Amino acid sequence: MLHGVELHNFMSYESAFVPLTSGLNLIVGPNGSGKSSILVAISLVLGQTHTERSKRLSDLIRWGTDGAKVSLILDNKTSDGGKLFPHNREEKVTLSRVLRANGEYFYQLDGRPIPRQDVSEAFRRVGIFPDNILIIMHQLMVHRFASVPPPEKLRMMEEALGFHRYRDDVVEALSRLRRAGEEEKTLSAVLQSTAQSYEYWRKEFEKLQRKKLLEARFVQLEADLSWTKVIAREASIARIRSRIDASRQEIATLEESTREADRRLEATEAMYARLRSERRSVEADRLEAAKAHAVAEAETRWSRDLGDRLRGSSAAELATRAQESSARASRLSAPIADLEARLADLDAGLDRGLEGLVQARVDGQVARFRGRIIAEELSRLETQLASELEDLEALALEAERLGPRSSPRRPGEIHAEMTSVKQELGPLGSVGEDVEKVFTTYMQSFEQLKVRTDELAANRKALGAEVGRRMAKWREVVEGLLAEVTVDYNGLLAEAEGTGQVRLTDAKDLERIGLEILAGFHGQRPVALDTFAQSGGERSIALTAFLLGLQRRAASPLRAIDEFDVHLDPHNRELVSKVILASSKAAGDAQYIAITPGQVNPPKGVNVIVVQNIGGRTEVARRR
Repeated sequence: MLHGVELHNFMSYESAFVPLTSGLNLIVGPNGSGKSSILVAISLVLGQTHTERSKRLSDLIRWGTDGAKVSLILDNKTSDGGKLFPHNREEKVTLSRVLRANGEYFYQLDGRPIPRQDVSEAFRRVGIFPDNILIIMHQLMVHRFASVPPPEKLRMMEEALGFHRYRDDVVEALSRLRRAGEEEKTLSAVLQSTAQSYEYWRKEFEKLQRKKLLEARFVQLEADLSWTKVIAREASIARIRSRIDASRQEIATLEESTREADRRLEATEAMYARLRSERRSVEADRLEAAKAHAVAEAETRWSRDLGDRLRGSSAAELATRAQESSARASRLSAPIADLEARLADLDAGLDRGLEGLVQARVDGQVARFRGRIIAEELSRLETQLASELEDLEALALEAERLGPRSSPRRPGEIHAEMTSVKQELGPLGSVGEDVEKVFTTYMQSFEQLKVRTDELAANRKALGAEVGRRMAKWREVVEGLLAEVTVDYNGLLAEAEGTGQVRLTDAKDLERIGLEILAGFHGQRPVALDTFAQSGGERSIALTAFLLGLQRRAASPLRAIDEFDVHLDPHNRELVSKVILASSKAAGDAQYIAITPGQVNPPKGVNVIVVQNIGGRTEVARRR
């Protein structure tokens, strides 16, 4: 059993402990208070590598801290009398997952490091798989399940309950059947082609002569193409040399621009320093005047307040003093305003000076940067030129070997003719001097192909029967499961005055067969869930009841559902709450966690945990 969750610097939690008990644990609180973060934390320690809240685990660390730690206090004793972690003798253990901002994540068991594979194996033995949608139903799971098409619903159910192996058997047999059919089709095509080859071999000699003429023409075209490459390389070298000259001239221009920017920068820095010095002096004068003005006003208020309390000469003396202080404050107002106006002028000048300073620096850096870029480009061009010259020499030697220099033709024209020659040579590639030998042995090959084709046909028929058997087994297993789920589904729907059924759709193709969920409320006949047949709340209740019915078949001591009543009106929220309560009671010894932002009045025996976010920190309390 899970006794509690400790969170340190995790999401909105600075430090909190969430106490959990056996049976149903209800976590309540307003939206954004951090309720779902508790379930995210539990999933994280159970082994999830990513969450719906963040692609990176480091993003779950509380802002402004360099690490987070989430701990689960667990019973070390399992239901079969064994131990969750056999090497630990304690009755209770604390399993922690530590997250570092640098991306380092690791586990601790009672403060000591433990390999992640040991943690995964421990939870696997007791049937806890954190990625199974039926063990931990995260936020909006019901709505996401409702939005997927029936075939995807069916696959999700099979995967969650471990029934996918039956589908895998059918898919594997179908794959072998398709391969056998494709092989048979291919071999049949080869056989048909072979049957027509008698006529083909009578014409082989004529094709051989044509092949020799085309090969000679292809050699000439290769020579022509080689000389076009030489000419193209010569043109490329000329362009590179032109770019080298242009780059050298641009470098000289940029060097002059750099010197000019440096001169402007020096002048602007001097002016900026003078303005800053003057502003410090004016600011000091303004502060002194402001102090004196504040003292005069304070003295005026003090004298008037004290004078109101006194009588006689003292009151008159204080009144005189208040008038003098007020007059002094009035005299100081004008100099302060002048100094503030001067400060505003100086600030404007500093802004302009800073803008000029930045611009001068940017101009200089840009010119230097461009100079470096162009210098690198110049170096690259010079290297390229050397390489091009070497290549030109090699190309010229190759062209001379193939034939004398020819008048230039467009490469596209040469390539088009070469393509045409290749296309005509393609069918002739297998023509050789041993035509008669091939022809005399042809009949034997034909018979062998015929025998192989018959074997493939028989194999394909046997595979078709095997697919049928596996499909029947898959349907038998799935329909048996759905019959059991329907019982639980109806039992849970009864809490909301409803009845229902779960069945397969009528499609024949495995990939198109889907899961159909029916429901009816207040005595109505169950029909497939649809926006026109049921209200939104009724569909949410039906889907929740179905998923909870499936959840009973997940062999896990821990089950959870997050915000099961989101977007529901008060009446439907109460109905869904009844379904959740009924499901938790039917779960036997399994521990159940349910999260809701709504107001609830659970029966006795339910552990209610209240979560609130106060000033950016989430706090947890147990309702008494």
